Amino acid sequence: MLVPGEEITGKVHFTAMNISRLVPWKFKDNNRTRIMQNYVTETEKAGGTNILNHPLSGRFIHAHEIRPVKRLYMFELFNAHPKAKNFKGAHHPSTEQLWDALLEKGMTIYGVSSDDAHKLKKWGEKENNPGRGWVMVKSDELTSDAITRAMMQGDFYSSSGVMLEELVRGTNSIELSVNEEETACELASEFLFGRPVKKGEPGTTIEFIGPEGEVVKTVQGTTAKCEAKGAYLRAKVTHRVKKEDGSLREYYAWTQPVFTDGR
Repeated sequence: MLVPGEEITGKVHFTAMNISRLVPWKFKDNNRTRIMQNYVTETEKAGGTNILNHPLSGRFIHAHEIRPVKRLYMFELFNAHPKAKNFKGAHHPSTEQLWDALLEKGMTIYGVSSDDAHKLKKWGEKENNPGRGWVMVKSDELTSDAITRAMMQGDFYSSSGVMLEELVRGTNSIELSVNEEETACELASEFLFGRPVKKGEPGTTIEFIGPEGEVVKTVQGTTAKCEAKGAYLRAKVTHRVKKEDGSLREYYAWTQPVFTDGR
């Protein structure tokens, strides 16, 4: 199934998802909040919903610019383009830090993983090829509308290689387990390279994260459960592998947050 969509490529990049017609992209304004709100509104007029794309690439977008945007429920937490900025750098936060800043201020927004694939003929670690970032959606139907509705409700998790066996988002808790066999199958792909890191032991770590990005519980293993201790709780799975060349690579899965404050 293909979901109709468009990358709106103005000063800010958006995915217009599940649309019925072209969404105009030439709206100009020096205020990026107004640009984002325009894209949301125009996408809704075209019958779809939005994803804010790669917020830290180029001139990165600040949390205070995103927070006022109404009806924006998703952003790219992980973009697998080789030049995308997902993790903390010398001059910018990580997308997770950006996410926590938005969640802490009361925004309901979910994190999407995408491959941002542009190249299909030339393959390699430095090429933006398919299959390096995706979402796993809980839906009773395989239709564009059903998938879109589920994602707008947070009924999905995002992955750069880790596959889950079970995920239960309760009213104030998250319980999950990793599917080791399917994860190994994904990681066996010669085109899924993972994130190179310099430190750490091979294995799987599950972290539960609350307001201000505080890690409220850490489990070394493939199964874990945690109750929220603040307004929200989300989970992150890190699977670290030592390759044959001796390098360390990390692969991830991120759940969507559960909220205890009525959001």
